[in-house]
Amino acid sequence: MSRGGRSPGKGYGGPWYGRFPERHRFEAEAVRLFPGLRSSIVAKLGYVIRLRVDVPEYESRNVKILFPKDFPQSPHVFADGPTSKHRNWDDSLCMWHPKDDEEHRWVFGDGLHKLIGHTILHLIREAWWREHQDEDDWPGPEAPHGPLTPKDSPDERPDAT
Repeated sequence: MSRGGRSPGKGYGGPWYGRFPERHRFEAEAVRLFPGLRSSIVAKLGYVIRLRVDVPEYESRNVKILFPKDFPQSPHVFADGPTSKHRNWDDSLCMWHPKDDEEHRWVFGDGLHKLIGHTILHLIREAWWREHQDEDDWPGPEAPHGPLTPKDSPDERPDAT
């Protein structure tokens, strides 16, 4: 079991986000910290969260977080603005390697507010990296890998629940 307690996958009535009390608990702290946060359930996609975040020392960014219908515990995080070498095949942010141990990546039990915190930190690193591309030095932890593809989904890991 993950450090966050019970598994956030599909339950009795579909994905966790389809049950208002679970979705409300998941969003509560993030809504308090980011009052502009908006979420919706999109039938063919999954659970979509949109917000604008301040990126200290850089431009604010529009962020979209998607919990796909087929893999509701594995978010894909997107942000507008210029890209970096730490984006996946679908242009989502590559904030950690999906096969990293739980202490090196976000897990569901951390909550939405911590996922947004990881996102802001990643956007700071992207902006810094764009300013210092000639050094080709990423300002944070970095696992050697190429662009992540659908086969790299954490849901494909043998130990995923």
